[in-house]
Amino acid sequence: MADRGDNGGLNSCRRPYRVRVSSGRGNIASGSDRREETDKHDGNSCATRRRGHQRPSENDLKYRPSSGRGRGRGRGSEEDAEPLTTSFAYLRHSDIAALACSPASDIVKCVTDNEIAFVSAYSHPPNCTNQQVLKHLVKILYVLVESNDELYAPPILAQILSQAEPFLRQLNIFIACMAIEKKESENVQYLQYLVCIGTFVIERIPTSVEAFPYELLCSVSESPHLRQRMAHLKPKMELMRGKLVVSKVERQRQDPEPPECFRDIQVLPQPLELNPESQKPFLRANITIGSYKNWDHYLDVQYRLLREDFMGPLREGICCLHEGEKSTYIHVYKHVCILEPVCTPAGIGFQIQFDTTHLKVKWEHSKRLIYGSLLCLSDDNFNTIIFATVFKRDPKLLTEGIISIMLEGQCYKLLNFATEYVMAESSSYFEAYRHVLEGLKQINPPCMPFGDYIVGCMTQDVPPPRYLRTDNQKFDLKPILKLKFPKISVTDLKTWPSFRDTCLDESQLKALQLALGQEVSLIQGPPGTGKTFIGLKIIEILLLNRSIFDRSRSSPILVLCYTNHALDQFLELVNGLKGTKIARVGGRSKSPLLADCTLANLLTEYNEQRRFLPGLQSRWTKIKQRHYREMGEINSILINNGPIIELEVLKSVILPLHYNQLCVASEPGMEISIWLGLWSMSAAGYEIGDGDQGAAAVADMLELTEGSHEEPSTHSDDDNDDDDDDELVEVDQEASLIEDDRISEPEDTDLRPISHHKLTEQKVKQSGKPSFHKDGSEWMSVQMNDRSRQKKRKIGISNCPMKEQEADAVKDVLLLTNKQRWMLYRYWVQRLQHERFDYVCSSHTGSYEATCKKYTSIKDECCIYVLRGMDVVGMTTTGASKHCSLLRHISPRIVIVEEAAEVFEAHVIAALLPSVQQLVMIGDHKQLRPKPSNYDLERNFNFNVSLFERLMNNKMPFITLTSQHRMRPEIAHLICPHIYNHIENSENVLKYEPIKGVGKDIYFIDHRWPELDRSGEEKYSHVNTHEAKYMVALCHHLLRQGYKPNQITMLTMYRGQLLEMRRRMKKADFGGVRIAVVDDFQGEENDIILLSLVRSNSRKDIGFLKTSNRICVSLSRAKKGFYVIGNLSMFRGNDGTVWVNILLDMEKRHCIGRALPLYCQNHPAYKVFIETPEDFSKCPEGGCLEKCLARLKCGHMCPRLCHPYDQEHVVCKCEKRCPKQLPCGHCCELRCYQCEKGCPPCSKKVLRDMTCGHSILLLCHKDPKKAFCTEVCNKMLPCGHLCKLKCSEPCSKLCQVRIEKELSCGHTTQAKCSEHLQDLNCNAPCSSKLLCDHTCHGTCGQCRNGRLHVRCAANCGRTLPCGHICDFPCTSNCPPCNKQCTNLCNHSQCPKKCHEPCDPCAEDCSWQCDHFKCTKRCGELCDRPPCNEPCTKALPCGHPCIGLCGEVCPILCRICDKDKVMEIFFGSETEEDARFIQLQDCKHVLEVKSLDTWMNESESEVQFKSCPKCKTVIRRHLRYGNIVKQSLIDMESIKRMQLANEDKLLGEVEKLTKKVTNSKNYDYIKGTIELIQALLSARKQLSQHYIYAVQNCTLIIPEVVRLLDVLELVTCEELSYKTFVVSLPHLKNDILNLLKVIQEAQFVFCDQQIYDIFTELRRIKCTVELCDVKFKLTTQSRVLKASEEQALSSLTCCILKRGQGKCPKVTEVEEGNVAHLIASLSKLYNLGPVTESERIGIVKAMGPSQGHWFKCPDGHLYYIAGCGGAMVKGKCPDCGNKVGGRLYSLAKGNQRAML
Repeated sequence: MADRGDNGGLNSCRRPYRVRVSSGRGNIASGSDRREETDKHDGNSCATRRRGHQRPSENDLKYRPSSGRGRGRGRGSEEDAEPLTTSFAYLRHSDIAALACSPASDIVKCVTDNEIAFVSAYSHPPNCTNQQVLKHLVKILYVLVESNDELYAPPILAQILSQAEPFLRQLNIFIACMAIEKKESENVQYLQYLVCIGTFVIERIPTSVEAFPYELLCSVSESPHLRQRMAHLKPKMELMRGKLVVSKVERQRQDPEPPECFRDIQVLPQPLELNPESQKPFLRANITIGSYKNWDHYLDVQYRLLREDFMGPLREGICCLHEGEKSTYIHVYKHVCILEPVCTPAGIGFQIQFDTTHLKVKWEHSKRLIYGSLLCLSDDNFNTIIFATVFKRDPKLLTEGIISIMLEGQCYKLLNFATEYVMAESSSYFEAYRHVLEGLKQINPPCMPFGDYIVGCMTQDVPPPRYLRTDNQKFDLKPILKLKFPKISVTDLKTWPSFRDTCLDESQLKALQLALGQEVSLIQGPPGTGKTFIGLKIIEILLLNRSIFDRSRSSPILVLCYTNHALDQFLELVNGLKGTKIARVGGRSKSPLLADCTLANLLTEYNEQRRFLPGLQSRWTKIKQRHYREMGEINSILINNGPIIELEVLKSVILPLHYNQLCVASEPGMEISIWLGLWSMSAAGYEIGDGDQGAAAVADMLELTEGSHEEPSTHSDDDNDDDDDDELVEVDQEASLIEDDRISEPEDTDLRPISHHKLTEQKVKQSGKPSFHKDGSEWMSVQMNDRSRQKKRKIGISNCPMKEQEADAVKDVLLLTNKQRWMLYRYWVQRLQHERFDYVCSSHTGSYEATCKKYTSIKDECCIYVLRGMDVVGMTTTGASKHCSLLRHISPRIVIVEEAAEVFEAHVIAALLPSVQQLVMIGDHKQLRPKPSNYDLERNFNFNVSLFERLMNNKMPFITLTSQHRMRPEIAHLICPHIYNHIENSENVLKYEPIKGVGKDIYFIDHRWPELDRSGEEKYSHVNTHEAKYMVALCHHLLRQGYKPNQITMLTMYRGQLLEMRRRMKKADFGGVRIAVVDDFQGEENDIILLSLVRSNSRKDIGFLKTSNRICVSLSRAKKGFYVIGNLSMFRGNDGTVWVNILLDMEKRHCIGRALPLYCQNHPAYKVFIETPEDFSKCPEGGCLEKCLARLKCGHMCPRLCHPYDQEHVVCKCEKRCPKQLPCGHCCELRCYQCEKGCPPCSKKVLRDMTCGHSILLLCHKDPKKAFCTEVCNKMLPCGHLCKLKCSEPCSKLCQVRIEKELSCGHTTQAKCSEHLQDLNCNAPCSSKLLCDHTCHGTCGQCRNGRLHVRCAANCGRTLPCGHICDFPCTSNCPPCNKQCTNLCNHSQCPKKCHEPCDPCAEDCSWQCDHFKCTKRCGELCDRPPCNEPCTKALPCGHPCIGLCGEVCPILCRICDKDKVMEIFFGSETEEDARFIQLQDCKHVLEVKSLDTWMNESESEVQFKSCPKCKTVIRRHLRYGNIVKQSLIDMESIKRMQLANEDKLLGEVEKLTKKVTNSKNYDYIKGTIELIQALLSARKQLSQHYIYAVQNCTLIIPEVVRLLDVLELVTCEELSYKTFVVSLPHLKNDILNLLKVIQEAQFVFCDQQIYDIFTELRRIKCTVELCDVKFKLTTQSRVLKASEEQALSSLTCCILKRGQGKCPKVTEVEEGNVAHLIASLSKLYNLGPVTESERIGIVKAMGPSQGHWFKCPDGHLYYIAGCGGAMVKGKCPDCGNKVGGRLYSLAKGNQRAML
């Protein structure tokens, strides 16, 4: 790469100098590299020569009129300067002639100082056609060659030979003419010149040997001396030309055609590419000088290099993983599991969790796992890879290892929720690559603009943009003018005003001329020269003249930046232009000034104001609604791990046994939360005793006490970390910064974790402390504090899920440890997630993706509508690639690239559209260059060269801004001349005041303190604690000088040092001071900069501090004061960097030392030198050690030491005690500064007498009459207890004293004195014996004092029709078997649950032998008999088989295993011809005849046959296949008979709903009806178990509604009798409790519950009807006879007590007595008719209990309920045979089917 310093001029290198002048595919060493090599070769003399050859910038040459000649720069150093020479814009004939006649030294000086003008003179045809001028040009070349100037002669001559075609052509003519004229005497001198030049070419620039006319020169020369010299040169010439030919061939070999088209290469890496043994990718270097073959060549190079930049580090990292080595290219995370799917507008994402045990990462500051990072998940050592990208990160969740990802492509098909993965994260940021690579593939070369420059590198004559190529296009330059000026033609430089008439300096005006006058323009801006300012002026002028390039005003100017931060900075200035409408595309803008300009907010504004076209507006509204509706549908299906998922949601994946165990002693809706320990329990005044089994069971289940089973956790509680963090100064977190710079459009990236159920935790939070049992018992579930619960959840969720086998083996979930509970819970959630995710993928994904595409399409239309109305559109380069379709529709004609030198070339190209007519690039490659992730690409493939820099290298005209307006001259001298050749200081920087309190405005503090050794830690940075302490102390000192915090910025090269400094800076002291790393501060400035260099080690390694770009940025941010601290000996030793010259210069200016000089502003004579941070104690307040002695307003002396700040003592506070006396006589107890506005009332406490007689302590200024007495009240309540409230509070009517009370059930309990007995619940164990003979485990209160017992918790133990044992809790009707079906054959096994009908095996039956073969299918009855022929095979021992033909040979031998074979079981084993069969299910060997007899025996019960030895069910033995199949057929018939269609039941429920809807009490039973409807809608078919339950409910509910309606008519609260009172609200509560029991049972009732519901409903019915009669008699003022009154009262009292405690329940006799009494009273007193239909309905509602299955003579199955005994005869509905029987005896031919 050729480097011009700051202007593009070529520098020299060591001889021989080789320049490749062919197609330009080679590279020339960079200028910096050549300078380093020259230093090493020539020593110090070369350094002096280098400084002497500084040249003016190109703009001084090209745009200065020829008549304007000034003094050039000297060749020597500042101390030893030579006279200045003339500078030229271009060379006229007279100039060339005068130059040729000048002394040799002047010629060399003028040529090197005016290189561009000089080279252009050789390319100018009029110069070459003039023979005299041509001779002068030859002489000048000769003088340059003979000067032995190795720095400039070779490159200048190489340029002339490669570019000056007119000169070479005329030179050939000139030589040929000399041969014809034979005037060698006149021309011999010029021939000598040419021979010398040719010798120089061969020796110094052999790559240009082809361009020089050697043959022609040999033929012309007749001088012996010249011929001898030419003969001597000829072999060298031929040799060099031969090498060039070989070189071309080698180049062609080295630059082969690509193996495939780059457009066929996928963006994502393929597994083969990441294989360690795979072939390296095909790559070609970026051509920095010269042209490409064509667009395809160019795009192929850029695409492959950009793709390799992110893929190379990933490949290296994966290879290291394969070899078991650690790698810096990737981060590896282990034990990665899938937590949950999350729904986003872009599709379905996932939350994953990884193990953080061994990770020591501060996630808020780490670059790991930021948005867009590429992840590779694998479970087979990365042979198979699932690709994903980080979609959203939360640093708090990352401490738990939780991150949100989106899978790439179809990778979700490979995802398994139960699999544990290893995850690798690429160090390259994938999101920035993805869109650019896709954009490169979509480029259509014929339509691309600027191909001549980008591909062909034709940079000499750049025409104006197309819109200026018509006549009369004049621009108004009003934004830059000081006075009025007519419109001008920007292409005619003569019409432009002078820079003195504008607000620009000379170089800025030239930059503006270049930008407006060329279709491609480059503006280089060194620090502080106003790059952004000139970019703003370009936009302002273009917008003012927009009609010239955009008459329709629909093509806004496009502004591109590499980062969001830079884009915000520039657009803020553009937004300040009056009347300018801008759109900021992308959602990562942090600028409040641009909040209304973001595209997302503009869309919202247009939508709300309905500014879209009508058709577009309606389509946009509809698609949004559809999009969110479909998202909601998916949300309702998927499940998440956010809140705890409660029991009802998990029911489908929980075993019935576990489900019932969790229902026990848990409040509905909170079972899982309580079980996991997220809720604690408290008993109000109730202690758990040894015999208190109910309460103890609850406490055992919760396991929340200190001595619980919860296992100790290794996790640390980091909850307090943020508290300290809030006290420190704010800094931009690195991860957030990178995400802000990289995310292009996060408006659609909101993660939406989904939960379709109402969250129990939220309900509990809102209600406070919900009762554990809703009947009001004193057990209360108490919400644990948020931190404790979050900590428990954090620990619990970190456990891995259980395996399926482990979960199925759990017998009792209440006996698990807390860790095991979480593992089991995670397993349930995992199963539920997988089921629902599979369902979503199969049924919703396609339609949702289609909706998303349509949503995006219509949204793009809206975006296009908005953007077309803008003046300026701003994007990042990544965003431009991503939104390429939007840009195509708005067709921008002008593109301005800010900070173009740091943008990868591919990024700019991907953003260029066919519509672009003008490209303006503003930047500075000496400050920032592209930063590849793969260093090999930078070193060997020139991938760090931007398009901006490449065009400069290829001589594209550019302008360098030369006047800086930022730095004081002393600071500017750091970068000029050490980095830039020429920078001028503006007037404003000469007026800066000196830095207060510091002896120097610029100073380098030298030290020898080493940096920390961070080996073994997360290597995100380097740290030097000494520098951190020193800089923090210096910052504090500067703040003490009166500087505002926002005037100071602390910079460092490393993020770790930033955090180290921040750790020492409290917000109270340093709030407002900015701390940043250098890379994040590019383009910004501040008054005072404090720079920490950090690096100090024995290895002399300064890292990337040797990079000139970073050096340039770090040294040029300060305006007024600049202070650097570092181990400068390390930087002096790095000869290859600019640090050496900078530090030498600083030493000459005495700005380097081990101690920083400070002085006191108030006492300037006081000076100190600060070498260590502790030395700042010599100026503690920023001044000196003298006392201030100033008098404060209060009269006291200022207590502080000398302080330069707060001279007026406004902030200073007098800490002495206030001397004033208060009106009360007490002295003021406050500090002096607290009483500036007057002393407050006296706050001393004194004893005061209250009106109530008490004496209390009051504040002195308080009035006792208005104060409240805080003593305890001593009044007596009506109940006899003392009032316990405060004296000043009114006595409570409700006594709070707890006393022992006897309940109606006979038990006693502790309760408040004021509580009624009816409101209390008994917590004593029920212990009643239930109908199932089990003991009730509930409490007396839970069982409603014995009226409604809780469900029996004992296991059922019945044998189900399938043969399994029912493990469901005790119930009247067993639910369907949920175990795995055991139906299997030799081909397969049924995969369904046991209660589901099996699909018969459709394979051909495999039962065959030499004699018979079955022709049926496996699932059908076989059509062949058993074969009884002996087996002819021999056993492995050689003896004959003892089995039968076609059967599996038994493993026993009659001879070898005689004892086992002859073992007596049936008795026929000892017969000589006995044959044996080995059963396939249990492997027992039995005698076949006896076994046949046993299998064919007709028993009283038809059942599955089993092995007579071990009782193992026989299922797979083919000999008995028909017997097994017949049993299976019977079983399938039973299954299908147990299933019913839901339509009939739905009809009944609809009738029920219509019947009760009009009731005023419908709301009470609404929940039960909805539960029934949910059950019917959730199951396509219902088992008999659920059918009976639903039928029961449909009959019970109307009766309950009737009773509630009757109570509604009884309008009083109580009905009084002589000896008791009936509370109607309590009676209503009894009805509601009955409904609650039915609803909570979930249609699964035990025998006791059915009986209790029946008897309780009978009791309530009798009580309500009696109360109704009493109410009617009372309201009608009827007076009963004494006997009637006594009968009504005694019967009511008797019914009320029934079922309570040990009192028997209501009998049918008592029910009849009630009915008789009501009927007689109604008739006697005319109270109205009474119906009996309800009584019959209730009896029917109970349905059948457990019964048995039977078979008719033809094999049809039927069911007898109750005890299962035959009591009634009937007919079979299928065949008409008699079924049933009498007196428990079955009819003939019927048999019991025990299946």
